[in-house]
Amino acid sequence: MPTFNRSVFLVESIESLLAQTYPIHKIIVINDGSTDDTLEILKAYKGRVDIISKPNGGKAAALNMALQLVPEGLVWIFDDDDLARPDGLETLMTLTSSNPQANMAYGRHERFKVDSDGNVRILGDGYWRDCESDEFLAATLEDMFAHQPGMIVRKELYDLVGPFDETLVRSQDYDMLIRLA
Repeated sequence: MPTFNRSVFLVESIESLLAQTYPIHKIIVINDGSTDDTLEILKAYKGRVDIISKPNGGKAAALNMALQLVPEGLVWIFDDDDLARPDGLETLMTLTSSNPQANMAYGRHERFKVDSDGNVRILGDGYWRDCESDEFLAATLEDMFAHQPGMIVRKELYDLVGPFDETLVRSQDYDMLIRLA
């Protein structure tokens, strides 16, 4: 989980990972030079979450640092403002278990908004497209519908396609998804 000056979202995001019905082997938070109270917030998770701080270098650099710390297995990239349903990882792991030759699996995501009164408004699933694995690249090029917090990827595939592009200020995840596809 890369984070930069978003402590207001961080607790809910980490708590949603810790509440998974399928246990997460390791949670790594890369503090990308935050100047807010991020480090103070993260102190409460010491021992349950690996916390690494680095000078601000952008999301791609933070993700690349985290990926270097993962020797093998499955990687679930999660942003500091994402929330996971309690069975999110279990669903993704079931998909990879039932398709052991697959290098990645993805599922639907819900978009939501919190209004000024604190009420959560579900905006829907967003765009979704069913496609066969050999159609995934073309479908992704037409419209990005698989998103990192709803996707699990084998570390070997990340190693094969190379690091996140640190020259991109935005859309690092889209660039990576195309390369993974």
